[in-house]
Amino acid sequence: MSTSTLPAPAPAPALAPAASPSPRVPRQAPSAPQDAPLVPPLELGGDPRALIARPWPLTARGTRLVVRGARPADLPQLARLLARCTPGTRLGWSGRGGAVLPLVQQEAWLRRPGGVVVERAPGELVALGALRPAVCTGEEDPIAGAVEVLVQDAWQRCGVGSALVEHFAGALHLLGRSELQVRPGLTQPAADALLAALGGRARLQRHPHGRCPRVHVPRAALAGLGPLRRAASA
Repeated sequence: MSTSTLPAPAPAPALAPAASPSPRVPRQAPSAPQDAPLVPPLELGGDPRALIARPWPLTARGTRLVVRGARPADLPQLARLLARCTPGTRLGWSGRGGAVLPLVQQEAWLRRPGGVVVERAPGELVALGALRPAVCTGEEDPIAGAVEVLVQDAWQRCGVGSALVEHFAGALHLLGRSELQVRPGLTQPAADALLAALGGRARLQRHPHGRCPRVHVPRAALAGLGPLRRAASA
C-alpha cells in the first residue's frame, strides 16, 4: 500500500516589531489675551443689547430699586418724575432753561433705544438714564457714546447716579465703543471722579469748530455692568 507524503506547512510570516509608543507631549491651554472681555459668554446670550437691557436691582438708602429698560408706556411716570425735579436738575438733562419737556419730546426720548429707568415701585420712577451714540460735527461718532443721567433731587447723593454711570461705562464696550463724550458744563464732578476711578483717561477730540471732551474707558469697566454686578454679588 502506497503512502502519500503531506506537504510541509508554510512558515508563519514574521511579525513586525511593535512600534514603541510615541512620547506624550502635554498640551498647554492657550492663555487668554490680556484685554479679553470680562463678560462670560453664556451671560451674553449672543446679544449684547439684551444683556444691557436686562433688569437689575439697586439698593439706595435701604430701599430696593429696579433698573430696567425704558418703554413708551412709561410716559405718565416720566412726566411726574420731571415735575418733581427742580429746574436745576432738569437743566442738566434736557437744557431748555430747566423747563419740563413737552410730552411729545418725552415720548420720543422713551422710544429711542438705550434708555433705562430706575423704579422705586410700580408706577414711581426716581431716576433715568441713557447711553446713546455720541454725535460730533452733525454725525454719529463710531467709537464714542454719550451718557444722560437724571436723578430726582430727593434721591441724589446716595449712589443712584454713580451706579448708572458705571453701568453705562460697562455697556459702552459691549456696543463696540470705548469713549464717553462729555458735554461741557453738564457733567457733575462726581461722574468725572467715578470714571477716573474706573481707569478712564480724559482727552480732547479736536475739530475745526473746537474740541470735544472725551473719556477713554478701559475694558475693565465691563465688570460694572448692572446685570453682571448683580450676578457677581449673588
